Amino acid sequence: MEFPPERFARIGALVFTFAVGSCSGDSTATSTSATETWTTTSKTTASTGSGSTFNPTTSATTTSNTTDASDTSSTASTSSGEASSTTAVEPFCGDGHVDPGEGCDDGDDDPADGCLPDCSIGPGGLLGCFDRQGGGEEEYNHAIAWAPASAGFAGSLLVGGARGEDEGPPRRSFVRYIDSETEGSKVEVVESADAYHRWTNAIEFGIDDRVVVGGSAVPTDWDPDADDSFDLWLGLYAADGSIDKSVGFPKFGALRSLGVSGAGHVVTLVFHPFDALVVTFTPELAYQWSYSVTEVEPLGNNEFRGLVVDPAGITYVTGQRWDPDTYTSVVLLVAFDPSGSVLWKKLDPSPTKSDAAGSHVFIDASGDIVVAGGEWDGNDPIVPLLARFGVDGMALAWSSWTPGNDGQEVVVAAVRAAPDGGCFASFYSPGGDSSSYLARLDEAGAPVWVREFEPETSVIHSLAYDPAGTLYGTRSHEICAFLP
Repeated sequence: MEFPPERFARIGALVFTFAVGSCSGDSTATSTSATETWTTTSKTTASTGSGSTFNPTTSATTTSNTTDASDTSSTASTSSGEASSTTAVEPFCGDGHVDPGEGCDDGDDDPADGCLPDCSIGPGGLLGCFDRQGGGEEEYNHAIAWAPASAGFAGSLLVGGARGEDEGPPRRSFVRYIDSETEGSKVEVVESADAYHRWTNAIEFGIDDRVVVGGSAVPTDWDPDADDSFDLWLGLYAADGSIDKSVGFPKFGALRSLGVSGAGHVVTLVFHPFDALVVTFTPELAYQWSYSVTEVEPLGNNEFRGLVVDPAGITYVTGQRWDPDTYTSVVLLVAFDPSGSVLWKKLDPSPTKSDAAGSHVFIDASGDIVVAGGEWDGNDPIVPLLARFGVDGMALAWSSWTPGNDGQEVVVAAVRAAPDGGCFASFYSPGGDSSSYLARLDEAGAPVWVREFEPETSVIHSLAYDPAGTLYGTRSHEICAFLP
């Protein structure tokens, strides 16, 4: 097989910390009410509260950060040198400190950084971050979801990932139900087994008020030189954290994406060596059918990279078709019906660049299918794209835009549909400065606002939206809230 260049492998890559847990038929599980201590982290660009409780709906108005006059005083000697006077400097907007009545204060008047010139938090502004402290283990957050109003745990933020040490016992998958008002864990589910590393990297909501989780697993003695196939695992959790079912599927591949239809059927996208497959299961996690990218598009070197499932059970999968003769790529978009038949296939080139590829796909507020990915010319840097399609596969619009500087390569890390059109998107630059961004894009793909983070800040690799008005994002070790 002729392999594509390095760029083919890079496009659409997510920040993916190798945090693994466990998976086997004899795994054990615990469901407990968490008692760990949570702390809120903050910067001068956002007000996050003076205690350990973080409530994004009130943090912009209730937080105070007083200034001690002794820290800002100036001493002046009299002509005789025997007396001195102290003058307190009054706090003001722009002094770089969050003072009473201010939602933020970053010391500048740039409205595009999430802190407005009047020291109120603006669109894209950071409301606060929190992480789990205690327990003696590292946690790696990979997935996040907001519980719908119909769920028995409405108002909860669900976070999944892996827990464990880099060196030591196997990493274990976890799912935590977090009370968004207090940060406290309502329910925590941890699954483990001695022989496997396993991690949770997808959370969706199924039927009968159940949570569908998915991830990947490898044996603790896994040798990538001898076997490069991962195991797929899926689980069904109830609102109280009890485990209805946890199933492992050996050698199915590493989970990339997961969706659930209105009837509760679970659709997964898994990576296999030199291939990618769409694999579908019943609501009770029994295998139904699978389709590989080579079956859909046998010519060239091709990849599936993202999927979304609509309520009727139609699955839309995006990726790229790479032509080894011309060394060019086009966006691949395929629609499957609930039985696994291909409804249509679309190969769409960039209107302005020589190469393009899809990495994420979502259904927007108007019902259109929107592909996010990247496009480029030859060895030029990749820039993000949004391509809009009708449910029949008709191409409707194409736009590209980069939040970085001209000449900077920028890759899409996560996408979430916005409730009134457009989307929220996380980006990062894989270059030396490792910049990362969070943006809201309108239906035409134009930026509504952009938030740039410091180079040392880790990438936001999963997004969830609370309809009450908060956008959440996961980083490796923390969960952050933003004003949408």
